Amino acid sequence: MAILVYDVKEERVRKIHAICSKYLFWKQNSVFIGKINKSRLEMLEDELRKNTNPLEDYIIFFLFPSNVKFRVKEIGCGRYEKILW
Repeated sequence: MAILVYDVKEERVRKIHAICSKYLFWKQNSVFIGKINKSRLEMLEDELRKNTNPLEDYIIFFLFPSNVKFRVKEIGCGRYEKILW
């Protein structure tokens, strides 16, 4: 399970959003969430590294082992994709 949060220069937002959408579910403006295995995580990281500037962009991964249970609480109108954990 992963939560990805990014803050990138405006000219790269669309590209980074498109890359993240291939691997995870879009949850909120710069937030993606979903199940991802190790090989796909490595592919995602590789694509992001190739399309960002480490001096200007910032990406955070929150990674949770599959055996850890956690709850997500939401307030307000969020994106309505069904995420199955």
